[in-house]
Amino acid sequence: MGGLAAVAIGGGQEQSDGGNAESKRKRECGEGVAHQEEALLQRDAELDTIERRIADAEKELQAKHDIFLDPAIMSDGTRLHAVSLEMDAAQKTIDQLYARWSELEQKKN
Repeated sequence: MGGLAAVAIGGGQEQSDGGNAESKRKRECGEGVAHQEEALLQRDAELDTIERRIADAEKELQAKHDIFLDPAIMSDGTRLHAVSLEMDAAQKTIDQLYARWSELEQKKN
């Protein structure tokens, strides 16, 4: 009879462990949903600001271009080269922002 009691208790423990595993799985699913919702909110927030960030970067590039055209800069090879590198960096930033915008739009749809 003691053997039957042990089996019954052991069976209860297995069921209890299964319940714990199920509870853990439900918690993990809930965390996954929360993570997805947070990612969507972050994407939407980034989409809300990316056009302004692109406009700011384009203004910066235009300002560098205006400096580049300054006769004092054009006559100084070292300064001209430095401004040219700054323009290249500003253009690269703009290109990255447009690529990110496209990526965000694709994820949205």
